[in-house]
This record gives sequence, C-alpha cells and structure tokens, in this order.
Amino acid sequence: MFYRKFKPCAHLQQLVECYYIWDTSGDDQKKIYESPPSGFCSIVFNSGSPYYLDNSKYERLRVPEQFIAGQAIYSYKLFVSDPVMISGIVFKPAALNTLYGIPVYEYTEERIPLSKVFRAEFLAPYIMDIANGTPEERARLLEHF
Repeated sequence: MFYRKFKPCAHLQQLVECYYIWDTSGDDQKKIYESPPSGFCSIVFNSGSPYYLDNSKYERLRVPEQFIAGQAIYSYKLFVSDPVMISGIVFKPAALNTLYGIPVYEYTEERIPLSKVFRAEFLAPYIMDIANGTPEERARLLEHF
C-alpha cells in the first residue's frame, strides 16, 4: 500500500488541508478501512477498481469513480476488494462553498459524482492525466483543479 499527503501551496492553505495519494496495489485486497467523523469535505478521483461504502445513510454503496465527499458526521467504512488508486483533495470546512459555491450541508454523508457538479469537458483531462501521473504529478493536478 502507498499513502502520501502533499501540502497545498501557500495561497490555498486557508482552504485546502492537503492532497493525498492512496494506492492499494500489491495488498491483500479484501480489506475494510474505517474512518472517524470529519468536518472536512473532499474531491476524489479513483483510477482503480470500484469500492463500497457503509455509512449512516448507505449500506454497501458503490462509490462513484470521481466524486465529492461531504462532511462525515458519523464513522464510516470502505470495503476494498481490488486495487484502488485514489487521488484526493481534502478541503477545510466551508472551502467547497468558498471555491465552487457548493452548499456543504447538502453533501453531508454523501458521495456525489463529479459529473453532476462539473462539465464533462472540464473533468475529462483531469481524469486521464491523474490516472497516468506519478504521485507528484497527481498532486500538482489536484492543486490546479
């Protein structure tokens, strides 16, 4: 498993907590990852296999490949059975609204496909370049996003 966090540039540090890269290739794949509640929202790109979520609203929800994750006010579990290759932006509370005009309260405990929020022609280059980049390149693409 590979997991690494990257710091945002100075002018985004008030809005972005970090960028992260998580790759489970080479792991024993049938794993359950638990996460505590968090006031953070995120934008996530998964270039690997699908995985599933259990939280207070959903049981075994297939997570979209690219999505916005709202604040988690309860613990949740991720069920991974094949390699995932995740690149994500972790936003500080209220940053999604500040940057994109997205009302955070509508996204609590949700995983909303990015295609419902952003145009396909905007997303397509990011999806392709993130899937093919090194961890450092992926972090730079996330920052540009």
